[in-house]
Amino acid sequence: MALRMICADAGSFAAIGLLISAMSEVTGADCRPSKPLPALMINGTADRILPYAGGPSVRRDPLWSTERLLGFVRALDGCAAAVQRSTWPGRSPPTIEIERSADCANGPVIFYRVVGGGHEVPGSLDAGRLLLDFFRDRTSVARDNRAGSQAGSVRALFEKYDLVGAFAHDCGKPVGGGNLYIFHRVVGGDNVERAQMSGATRQDFKMVVDRAAESGPNELAISGTIDARRFDMLLRIEGKRMQTLESATEGGQTVIAGGHFASGGAPVPWFSKCG
Repeated sequence: MALRMICADAGSFAAIGLLISAMSEVTGADCRPSKPLPALMINGTADRILPYAGGPSVRRDPLWSTERLLGFVRALDGCAAAVQRSTWPGRSPPTIEIERSADCANGPVIFYRVVGGGHEVPGSLDAGRLLLDFFRDRTSVARDNRAGSQAGSVRALFEKYDLVGAFAHDCGKPVGGGNLYIFHRVVGGDNVERAQMSGATRQDFKMVVDRAAESGPNELAISGTIDARRFDMLLRIEGKRMQTLESATEGGQTVIAGGHFASGGAPVPWFSKCG
């Protein structure tokens, strides 16, 4: 249903969520959405009702494969850069592979591949929360006023989102005792130093951010070095607070995925602007 609606009238939507969906050959043959749409998709590779590989459904309707649909949405949104890959945190099956196309001209495309999953969203994946986070602030006005994934001055982007300065779990309390602080300060002209403190003299890490780009409304993709290792992060900004949605090393080691720590699966806390 959702796919037929965007094929017929994409202008009525700011983004789309496709949970266990497939494009029929009949609908796809004439599908020419009037505008690109950021998209979140979830599909299981062992779905017997809407086969992942395409072909006839249980009702004998011919379907596109999930990979073909994913390619169609990525092409529609102008996703040209390499896909960012990670795995949903947690030790229990099923394995959930995440493919994020953030460097798109018209908004991100995020795909959750449930390996061995059937015609349902697994309980380990909080689909409701994922959709709320994805759709929040993705209004038509925001989509029209932003250029999707616009690379630019690191300093200018941090200043645009009011990220220069101190952030904390609780600005009313001093650093320490589980109350972390993150400090952003401009260094070297256009770079930004991002340092996390867990104590008055205890620095957890210091990252020099030398690349930044808007990956969608209120989302900032940053890249920089920590002790000579490059890390890529995705920050979510809401007013005077921020959260790290994704974090991975250049070599592909996932630290944070979908706003959860890869080790243990705990949610990543928000940091509020102090002062």
